Amino acid sequence: MKKRIFYFFGFSLLLTLFFKATSFSQCMLYPVTMQQRVTDADIVIEASVAYRQTYMNAQQDMVYTSTVLNVHKVFKGNLTNVQIELITEGGEYLNTKVVVEPSSNIENLESGIFFLKQSALRFNGSTINSGLQFEAFASAQSIFNYLKDGSVTSPYFSYNSKEELYNAIISITQYNFIEITLTFLLLKLHFTCWCHQ
Repeated sequence: MKKRIFYFFGFSLLLTLFFKATSFSQCMLYPVTMQQRVTDADIVIEASVAYRQTYMNAQQDMVYTSTVLNVHKVFKGNLTNVQIELITEGGEYLNTKVVVEPSSNIENLESGIFFLKQSALRFNGSTINSGLQFEAFASAQSIFNYLKDGSVTSPYFSYNSKEELYNAIISITQYNFIEITLTFLLLKLHFTCWCHQ
């Protein structure tokens, strides 16, 4: 009987610690409205992940992940580049792994809508201009993930389709998105060359 009580209390203690740790990390995430996301972001883009790499900061006390994004649409911001860099805290570098909570959950992301701010962090090994390095200012709420069923999700918000999310963003910005295509880039290059003649 005493053995059963010991196991019961031991199991109860483990469950309590688990739920306490889980609820602590969840408490740190508070709802950010769509209006706030759009207003507070320097850029709002639709993009897909090109590649990722991790690095250690100069002080050797934090691991960062650099995710290079291929930009497809620009909803807000003066951005005409095909690629930008999203820098997030955490990742695995050599024998060091850092998990940051709440995180932006970008490690499994393929494509989505990103609400980003210019980053003060710099990754010296980057091939991307430092003016094109951004961070997710609202953690996981800075990203809407495209799901296989066509819906779009982020903490506290979800939409049935990309088009619904597009319309929600456009209703706040009051202008349509710019599509970054090869034709757009060729026109930009042609215009730039023509202006310098």
